[in-house]
Amino acid sequence: MIKIPKYIQIGATKVRVLVKNQELAESGSWGKSIFGKSEIWIATKQDGEAISEQTVMQTLFHEIQHYIFKTHGFGVENDNEQLVDICGLVWYQVFKQLGKK
Repeated sequence: MIKIPKYIQIGATKVRVLVKNQELAESGSWGKSIFGKSEIWIATKQDGEAISEQTVMQTLFHEIQHYIFKTHGFGVENDNEQLVDICGLVWYQVFKQLGKK
């Protein structure tokens, strides 16, 4: 079972994390950062089927990386989706390794 935090502190911003399967299915994505509301939306299902835990968590780290860039002056207009994706994936891998004993 995937444990998604309700809130994540990113810099000075407390970001609410919400599961929004229907809304994200309509836009065809697995995650979205809503900066004006300090929210991250994550999908855990697509077409009624569960999305793998790895994909959900990689998506969460991807969206966290968007927030890191935004809160540290990189701005949405300068967002480099490839860089965000690489950073999010690497942070997920590091986090996963830290959880192993």
